[in-house]
Amino acid sequence: MDLADEISDEYLTCSICLDPYQEPKQLPCLHSFCRKCLGDHIANNVPRGRTLSFTCPVCRKVTKPANPDGSRLKEWADAFPDNFFILGLMETLNTRSSRSTVHNIQKTLNTASEKCTKHPVNKCDAYCTLKRVGVCGQCCLAEHRDCGNHHLNTDDAADVTALKLKDFKAKMETFKDDVERAREKFELSKPRELRLQKEELALKISEHFSDLKSKLVKCLIQKEKEVAEQLADIIEKEKNGISDKVDECSSLIKSFHDTVDLFDKLMSNSSINALTALYNIEEQIASYTTAVETLQSSSEKTPVEFVPLVNEVEEIMAGIRIGVVRLGAENVDIKIAEEAEEEVFGSAQEAEAEAEQEIPQEPAEERLQAAAPVVPSAPPPPEERPYCLQGFSSASLSPRPGENYSSSRHHPQRQNQHQQSSHYVFPSRPLSSSTSPSRYLQSQTTEDFDVTLWRSLSFFGNMTFVERRGGLVGITAMSRNLCAVSDRFNNCIKVINIKGRILNTLTFGNMDPWDITYAQSIRQLVVTCPNQAFIVFVADDTDNNSYYISETVQTRPYSSISSLRNNTYVVGVCRPHGNPRVDVINSFGTVLSYVDVQCQYPRSVQALSDGKLVICDWTKKAVVMVGTNGAVIKSYHGVESEVLKEPNAMTKDNNGNVYILDHKTRKIHILSGQTGDCRTVVPLEGCQDPRTIAMVESSRCGQALVIADSQNGIHVFSVEAPLSPTQV
Repeated sequence: MDLADEISDEYLTCSICLDPYQEPKQLPCLHSFCRKCLGDHIANNVPRGRTLSFTCPVCRKVTKPANPDGSRLKEWADAFPDNFFILGLMETLNTRSSRSTVHNIQKTLNTASEKCTKHPVNKCDAYCTLKRVGVCGQCCLAEHRDCGNHHLNTDDAADVTALKLKDFKAKMETFKDDVERAREKFELSKPRELRLQKEELALKISEHFSDLKSKLVKCLIQKEKEVAEQLADIIEKEKNGISDKVDECSSLIKSFHDTVDLFDKLMSNSSINALTALYNIEEQIASYTTAVETLQSSSEKTPVEFVPLVNEVEEIMAGIRIGVVRLGAENVDIKIAEEAEEEVFGSAQEAEAEAEQEIPQEPAEERLQAAAPVVPSAPPPPEERPYCLQGFSSASLSPRPGENYSSSRHHPQRQNQHQQSSHYVFPSRPLSSSTSPSRYLQSQTTEDFDVTLWRSLSFFGNMTFVERRGGLVGITAMSRNLCAVSDRFNNCIKVINIKGRILNTLTFGNMDPWDITYAQSIRQLVVTCPNQAFIVFVADDTDNNSYYISETVQTRPYSSISSLRNNTYVVGVCRPHGNPRVDVINSFGTVLSYVDVQCQYPRSVQALSDGKLVICDWTKKAVVMVGTNGAVIKSYHGVESEVLKEPNAMTKDNNGNVYILDHKTRKIHILSGQTGDCRTVVPLEGCQDPRTIAMVESSRCGQALVIADSQNGIHVFSVEAPLSPTQV
């Protein structure tokens, strides 16, 4: 037995399972055991809930873990520290063991010196490819008579050896390169990919649970309605029985009168027959007593009460599978238990329809507020005010006292910047009837508005095939034939010509760009980075095909953005970056006003040319149009035949229409920019998973609708009359 085996048997073997240590844990008495073995020992030897200590399997010393939980005995082993000395020693011996094979081969080559293994006194004359062994002349006569055709002489063996060694060396170089690339991924890209996956799944989980909250509220409304109907039936039944009780009382009173008359007759007659009748009357009076007590009991307060079937919400939720985060071969994804959802919330849509038809409008508003994840509780900060376009002035756009900016166009510095709170609570006053979103769908489009979207071009929006896909989350029009997209997975923005070329790329370092808009007045792209709570201004030097970061402003974690006017922007905060809200800010990140409308997930915002604002609420599946005075003009949920299911992006055209992208149904809802009414609904052909859209001025077809999909594909649709392929 060599030294490595002796050390392994003596010091690297668990005394419980007698196998090499697996995750060795060290007790205070310095004895070590496998984590699983120690957990099993604790679970088998500690009475559940009776004691909070155990004895060491070797020295029997009483040991108590930190903060022991009597209901989780097997988890006590996790509280003890790992034995890093044993782990290091095992790693060293394993490394030595892995090198021993190469060492033995080298030793054999150095000592054998081409000697025959069967006849050491003879030198090998050939190599038998059939039995894979070197042979001498004596071997050829004794054991290799039948395989002479498979023998190689020393020169041929040297050539074959050289070829094989060259091949093996090439494979080793390939293995080395592969391992180096894997190590680089583990050190550099893997942590960032996990962080991005965590953020992406956090958004999906937040959206899913927001949807569950809404469904749960609808289901509870239906259950409340059923219990109220049950109460009404019981009360009505009791009311119907009152008349019968009144008749019974009247009949009994008449019987009393008849009995009293009989008493008067008996008093005037003192014969023996009268005395006999008195005994019969005594039995009648006893029956009267029972009847009177029964009626008195029935006339008291009816004992109607509500008895909850369960005392704790946890008892309801215990058997429901909401979802599970699963570690797959390629990524981490959320898998929803659809059957459990259908079982619990199967009648949610029917409940909502019945509630809208039978419950008045005011309770419906209360239900909408109850379903919102942020409960109104406090007025906004004093420096903020509700949105009103007429309230903006040029003075509000200038720097505040105490703010100085350096002349550096790449990284300006701001001194004594006042930081606004990233937590916002909606106004405490309830929504009035004039500003509350309507829950009713439009019955049809408002006018005959015919438009055709014809896909004229599709191309790949990545510079190389190595770049990650699925990160195009924002797109905006710039000048004619030009648009810019934000690629959050590759930490960059890209300037794209709608004829199929990527003209320029600007990297954002560690910042993740989300939504993007173009400020025409200052010729700058404005990008939101909610993970870092930054708004980045990118200067547009189109003449020289140059783009650079001119300013970075720290503010709230805004996700969506749209350019308003006079260097102001409408922005929205989405979960999980912060509490949902929509603000109007200036170029310094100062909040000028807030949009007084409740929203749960403002995935996209759009400012129209006349100052009206349009908000896509992904969770509520609604599009809200806000006027220049801050009042809600329209809350659009779709038309009867085309209901919004996942509105996630929008843009506007030169005619004042708003184009809403429904990601789930792959359709475009075109709304009037004046009233918010639906003009038409157009399906998207040839775009399987659209994510974001922008209307770009085109030199060939007037206007072009540019759509980015989940695979970073860019699709260009002509909005006016379809063009022939030769014209595109």
